Amino acid sequence: MIQQQSSFGGGLNTLLPGNRLPEGASQSLIDAEVFDNTVRPTESFGGEGGGQVFYYEAGESWVGSSGFGSAAGITQLIVSTDTTTAGSGAGDATYASPLIVNPGVVYKISAGDTIEVTELTRGLAQANSFVEYSQDLYVGRDAYSIRVQANGVNVGAKQLTLETGDVDKVHIGDQLVANESLVPNGAIITQVFPASDRIVIDQTPSAVTDSTLIAMNAAPIRILDGNLNSTYRMGLPVPTPTISFTQVGDQNLRADSHSTLWYSTTSGYYPIPYQYGLSLYDEATGAESGMSELSDPASSASNLLKNSTSTNRPAMVSLSDLDTGKYALYRTGGTSSVVKKVANVYVDSTITGSVTNNAADLTLTLANLPAGKARLNWHSFNGHQYTSGLTSDVTDYTSITNGAVSFTLTRSAGADHYIDIIVEIVLDGDGFERIYTPISYAIDSTTSISSGLFLDFIPSRALIDIQPILNTALPPYNLRFVTEVNNFFFGVDNRTLYISRFADPNNWPLAGYISFDNNITALGKRGSDLLVFTDFSVYRVFGSAADSMRKVKVPTVEGVPSGLHRCVKEIMQGVLYVSPNGICFFDGATVTNLTKTLLEEFRLPAETLIENVAGVIDNRYYLVAPVNVNDGYVVDLRQGVRINRTKLTAASLHYRGQTNKLYSEDGYLGGGATKNFEVLTQDFDGGNLQDLKVFRGVQITGESLTGTLQLLIDDVVTDTFTLPGTTFVERMFRCSNARIGRRGTVRVTNGAGRLNVVAVEMDPLAEQVLQRWNYIEVMYAGTLSIDYKIDGVAVVTNYALTAEPNNAVHTAQIFFPAMTEGEVGHLFCQETETNKILRVRVDSEAL
Repeated sequence: MIQQQSSFGGGLNTLLPGNRLPEGASQSLIDAEVFDNTVRPTESFGGEGGGQVFYYEAGESWVGSSGFGSAAGITQLIVSTDTTTAGSGAGDATYASPLIVNPGVVYKISAGDTIEVTELTRGLAQANSFVEYSQDLYVGRDAYSIRVQANGVNVGAKQLTLETGDVDKVHIGDQLVANESLVPNGAIITQVFPASDRIVIDQTPSAVTDSTLIAMNAAPIRILDGNLNSTYRMGLPVPTPTISFTQVGDQNLRADSHSTLWYSTTSGYYPIPYQYGLSLYDEATGAESGMSELSDPASSASNLLKNSTSTNRPAMVSLSDLDTGKYALYRTGGTSSVVKKVANVYVDSTITGSVTNNAADLTLTLANLPAGKARLNWHSFNGHQYTSGLTSDVTDYTSITNGAVSFTLTRSAGADHYIDIIVEIVLDGDGFERIYTPISYAIDSTTSISSGLFLDFIPSRALIDIQPILNTALPPYNLRFVTEVNNFFFGVDNRTLYISRFADPNNWPLAGYISFDNNITALGKRGSDLLVFTDFSVYRVFGSAADSMRKVKVPTVEGVPSGLHRCVKEIMQGVLYVSPNGICFFDGATVTNLTKTLLEEFRLPAETLIENVAGVIDNRYYLVAPVNVNDGYVVDLRQGVRINRTKLTAASLHYRGQTNKLYSEDGYLGGGATKNFEVLTQDFDGGNLQDLKVFRGVQITGESLTGTLQLLIDDVVTDTFTLPGTTFVERMFRCSNARIGRRGTVRVTNGAGRLNVVAVEMDPLAEQVLQRWNYIEVMYAGTLSIDYKIDGVAVVTNYALTAEPNNAVHTAQIFFPAMTEGEVGHLFCQETETNKILRVRVDSEAL
């Protein structure tokens, strides 16, 4: 009798006994592709384009904890010369600036010289997660430590000299944890000097003579528009200015002018105090930060007087305790409680101006302005007119040269000068082309000139209807698992999930967080839902605002152990992840442990959890490690669920949508040589495991099939064959002797080609009775050499069956020696696709 397995599409199943497997299942599948119900070798990693850990598309480079790929490695040397050749000088050299070779210049490295290639981007050694969003890269970083050199503190300059190599860890914005001997109150890094291993902090350190270890909190960072040579702290700090304002000018001179009754009615009363707030524009992106706290409401009554003798006087607004930069000024008060924008201002304490009166001409000269162009927005009063009879106008833009610019206004009516001037500038390189005010003037005659940052006389009803970003802060330090879902950014600090504003990863609302009962071990996403994992729980998080997100617990205890966060992957309409008990699938409502229903035992590829990594391509989930202590897993969700094992290894896996390839450090899946397969079939027991059988051989059908074929009887290898590799394989591999057992199993190792069908020939042992053997009749094709054994004793040896013309089928009778008796007969020969046995009939008599 023949029992066969003609389908292998069911994948691996070690949970059930080998003789009770469902159709298509196998007891072992390693590096085997069985999607089409046959067994074929699988793809491996190779070819060009591989890397670790994440591919930054806009930067065209791989990025990981070791830094960027080849696109970011640059030599540390500046060469600027008009000569045709510039030498590097004698001996080895390390330089502190990027290599710049002007067009047409050849930079020559002399024999024996060394140019050191270093990484310009720093702070990635602690990177734990990467997100590319709108061509920018956002990086979460873990806490770390640095060591300050002995006698490495410059107290006056607030500088610390670090041990060699530690400067590569730090980034501007990182926080030194409070240290009693060095920085009792902690500090923030404000500058980094890599060439000299120095950092500058915002607090005055204490002098120490010994080498000192400092714990560090790492700020998440961002890289913009693919520019790998510049990194910025993720998030925008909310400014903390000192805001003051005071009324200037003369009430009576400003009657019937642009500032008349600007903040109150004729009574001088206003119900809502006037308050100002300030937000920062990011220098790198132009994004706006959250607004500062509003100014003290008590300042309103004392500086915008509630009386009828001051209602025409504008307010001169001044800002201090700020870094040079671009800001947005907001205001509330009067009859409106809504905070609205007043103006954009440019703060630089070095900007100066002078007003010169030359009869009818009024000249304003400004210095120390940023590069760009400037104009004047002016308003005259007290019956005065300028520029052909106008009382207000905006001049044309004038380019700022070396920080300076000058304007002249010519009076056409009136004596002396009565005019308010607001200087407006547009900065070079500002993609938003915002108009900023760096300085303003209130001129109530040339003997009464007031200046300040911004002159405010705008009624509440005329304010720009733009409201600020309120109640936000920087993202937390040591942010882990940075993830973007539905245009919200998420990050983790222990048990707390932090959430950014919608489509704004630079602003993180103060109320944008959710707390969990246990430490968060991983984040994932399914559609517009964020998935939050703890050791034994899964939560869905969703919502339309950072401060109103909801969490819903999924009914399961299959969480993610700490260290397996790299194994959470979105696939099809769900998410696959690794729990303590196996590989689980979450479909949006329920969690199913896939391995528990198919495998008797689940063991991770690597015993160290953090070394395990997963990747997804074409609805196949690969779970591997750099060195597989146990074989990895492939979960194939194409048309059902099937699991295979794999010997693939990888330290990281990353899918690139632009190339539709899954990459490891060794290349992409499919770029390397195919990996030969191993398969262990179901058990063949003739339908009854209890009965003993006589196993005679294995029949194989396949294509270009090579490898080693083994027959196992009751789990013991009894016969080993070599697969031929012919274009079409269909042959019987006969055992050298009859094998007695209850079940037979077939294993193919180091297999290549395609395996279609495996069949085992067997007979019930109970039917083998004592007989007198007369002859055997063999139908065959080709040329064969026959052996026949009875009860293990050869009675026919090397009997030649010769080929017929045109390889025609022929029948031969082979007679046994007279009075041959026994129970179990067995025929042996080595067959091929053209030389093979077609039928065997035995003539015997029962005794």
